[in-house]
Amino acid sequence: MLNSHKRTERVVILDSSKYKAVLFDLDGTLINSIYDLYTSVNHVLAGHGFKNKSLEEVNMFVGNGLRRLMELSLPDKTENFDEIYNEFRSYYFSHCCEKTIPYKGIAETLAVLKQNGFKLAVVTNKPDSAAKEICGQFFEGIFDTVAGEREGVPRKPAPDIAERVIRILGASKRETLYVGDSEVDILTGKNAGIDVLSVSYGFRSAEMLKNAGACEIVDNPVDICRFLVNFGG
Repeated sequence: MLNSHKRTERVVILDSSKYKAVLFDLDGTLINSIYDLYTSVNHVLAGHGFKNKSLEEVNMFVGNGLRRLMELSLPDKTENFDEIYNEFRSYYFSHCCEKTIPYKGIAETLAVLKQNGFKLAVVTNKPDSAAKEICGQFFEGIFDTVAGEREGVPRKPAPDIAERVIRILGASKRETLYVGDSEVDILTGKNAGIDVLSVSYGFRSAEMLKNAGACEIVDNPVDICRFLVNFGG
């Protein structure tokens, strides 16, 4: 059973009754991965003589994939960028589950959605292999498909990954909801022509999401479930 949380008052804009498929962002939506990302970034920066980044800086850099995270963490025009990026990528892949955990209530929320017949998927800018490893560790058997960043496929906010997953699920865009925590997710939904439910418990605040054009925002994982299946009345 879901953990109880105080239900927040909100103005309903989206029609929750029409959805049959739910796509989830990963970092900041399903899992809190910021500490492993922060540690990995600074491990590599220190090894090359660069100043460490704060947790707040790394938090704001996340959302556009690992390469963009390292681009923002290094000075412009760093000559050996590719070498440093590949080192960071390798180090992170080896340490991506040390402090990373699902957000409280996410596992229960996903279980209820699955029990209610929703098709569930992950659409993320995290590299595909890492996304599959993390989802296999924390959410085994929950998702119908997991899709991350792959060579030759534009990353979010381009619609390509989301549109491919929608086809795999056999859903229409009208029947699909995307759940994410950032401005990147809002733009992804807009570009793909699907509705977006934003979450404020991840890497961006409710104010940031509103400024980015969020249509509707929930404050914790339980509210995702309440929105979709009216859990708890």
